[in-house]
Amino acid sequence: MTHEEPVFLSILIPTWNRAALALRAVESVGAAPAGVEIVVVDDGSPGEASGRLQADVQDKPWVRLFRNAQNIGMVRNWNQTIAHARGEWMGLLCDDDVYVPGAIPRAVALLKTLRVPSLIVHDAQLDADQHWPAGCETARQLALPIVSGNFWHREIVAQIGDFDERLKYSPDAEYWYRVARYFPVVKVAQPFALYLRHAGNYMWTTWRKSDLLEQIDLLVRIRLQHCLEPEEYTARVEEEAEAGVWETLLHIVASSFLNPGRGDIFGRYFREALRHAATPQRRAALARALAWATRSRFKSAVRRIVARLPSRRPRQDQAGIHG
Repeated sequence: MTHEEPVFLSILIPTWNRAALALRAVESVGAAPAGVEIVVVDDGSPGEASGRLQADVQDKPWVRLFRNAQNIGMVRNWNQTIAHARGEWMGLLCDDDVYVPGAIPRAVALLKTLRVPSLIVHDAQLDADQHWPAGCETARQLALPIVSGNFWHREIVAQIGDFDERLKYSPDAEYWYRVARYFPVVKVAQPFALYLRHAGNYMWTTWRKSDLLEQIDLLVRIRLQHCLEPEEYTARVEEEAEAGVWETLLHIVASSFLNPGRGDIFGRYFREALRHAATPQRRAALARALAWATRSRFKSAVRRIVARLPSRRPRQDQAGIHG
């Protein structure tokens, strides 16, 4: 793709020190239609990783690779990908996720049917696509999608800005709600991207940050501004912020309990969960989370053991073999 050709869709892939994963993300775009570019912004990876990434994409003219002179952090780097994009539409893909086969041609076909700037998100609860008008009700009814696989129009950024850099760890959990408040939303039943779980998922890094719970509190307060009218916001914000922190604690405790190498995470957040479990209902919820984690870890251990067992093939009747 030359600079003179119009760009319809920019695929945004921010990355740091994960050249192999970033290349996998790039390749998952597949044989993209004309008018699609891939914008990769490397957030100041060490020289070897940066050089490897550059070598991997140098034969792909539809990939535009940029490198920050120094590491500027996740959210600012996401916004850098937006700044470099030339497309009428944009789609974010985390470097450790992938598009499902055929996702980009399907997305382009959908985007070309839309007559107004919109947000396109996946909703796993749907059997068919739905179109929602802009407004508080749409924001309230938005089921938070995974970060990857959503698309939005350039005019959205022009009018309401990009990802909020005050939110250091989960800016997407605010941005889609902000967009839904002011722009129509298309909820699609079939996902465009897959979230791939692995030991290096960014959540484990963020869960070790000292200010995570403060960030969750801030996230909920900002997000509610897009979902509630001012008088309702005033009445509910404190309760909702506390509930958001509590749900986060339950999720982290359940995810880290009996999880090898995550004992420090469990210890820290279990103590916090006990401090927040001031009612019988919350103490019961905490117990259920631990029970769920215990069953899950046990089943995983059994599956690993079974997978290591030598396969047993039925003994053949020698007489039958030789007739």
